[in-house]
Amino acid sequence: MQAIQRFSLSVSTATVAIMFVIIEYLVPMLQASAIPTTVSQLIPFATAAQLAEASKLALTALATFGTYKLLAGILIKTIDRVPYLKSFIFGPSYVEGTWIGQFRDNNNQPKWTVEHFEQNLDGIVIRGYVVRMELNTLHGPPPQRRSTTLAEFLHIRTAVT
Repeated sequence: MQAIQRFSLSVSTATVAIMFVIIEYLVPMLQASAIPTTVSQLIPFATAAQLAEASKLALTALATFGTYKLLAGILIKTIDRVPYLKSFIFGPSYVEGTWIGQFRDNNNQPKWTVEHFEQNLDGIVIRGYVVRMELNTLHGPPPQRRSTTLAEFLHIRTAVT
């Protein structure tokens, strides 16, 4: 199951449970006597009982949409803050964190890369930079945890691996 399917299933299940409670306990409180006579007079072809039933249907539709939208917003914010929940929703395709790698350029000089992965329901954002060994310089946007020298960079690398 893909991440968006797992997310939709979670929100839909919670919406159905909440709507069951609303339909079972709140909608029956709407009685035909709750419809004002002025509304009944504006729509002469419908009785108060028919208007009550139509209002129950409209209330249920609006409550379902509102509940789904509210739960989806809460779940999205929660997923972004709780790594365990994020790994549950994304399953085996979950990837996040900082990765460090090395490759050699055309002159056989080593270059170190630092790549930071962030995943959400929209996709994966990868931010990274490269350190060239001989020049002791950074290339690319500044990282969140920036090392000022190559020695600090290599110290961070050995601490991470």
